[in-house]
Amino acid sequence: MDLLHAMGPDTVVITSSDLPSRLGDQFLVSLGSQRTLHPDGSRSTQRVRMDVPKVDAVFVGTGDLFAAMLLAWTHHYPNDLKVTVPGPQGAVAAGSRGSARTAVTVLLESYDEEKDIITRKGNAKASATRRTKAWQRIADRTACEKTFSVMHHVIQRTISYAHELAGPGRRPSPPQLELRMVQSKADIEDPAIVMRATVIS
Repeated sequence: MDLLHAMGPDTVVITSSDLPSRLGDQFLVSLGSQRTLHPDGSRSTQRVRMDVPKVDAVFVGTGDLFAAMLLAWTHHYPNDLKVTVPGPQGAVAAGSRGSARTAVTVLLESYDEEKDIITRKGNAKASATRRTKAWQRIADRTACEKTFSVMHHVIQRTISYAHELAGPGRRPSPPQLELRMVQSKADIEDPAIVMRATVIS
């Protein structure tokens, strides 16, 4: 990722890698990295990791959808990579909208992880720098989780519909696996968070 940063982009996302997943060989490891220039001139880099379940199907258009969602969510959360990235292969958490974590829950959980730093007293300049970086870490979680969650919802809806069309015991054809984009409009606009990114640095 650092090599890609060196070529110019401040945000780098690798949707799948050959790295072993801690959850087993049925998962892919996705990685994200975002460099941020702070008002004082200093730079920081945040890296996140997601373990994404594999899906035994081939889809056309997932790369385009992923790129569009990543662009959209990094625009909404320019300093929150963790929340921006959605997973094209599925999700670990419950997939139903009712049981999924809401955006408010995600932000509260992220705040709980950083609140000691945010509320700590001390040298004014040092405290301000620590608080800024803590809020940055909260923001970086947002874009990835939103993006991968959109992908999960679209893929799961597509697979369910394709199996329904194909019939029992039959493998869906490529036309039957066409992404259910229109039917996923609500999830694209406001996805329930069903995947969680881990900050690794």
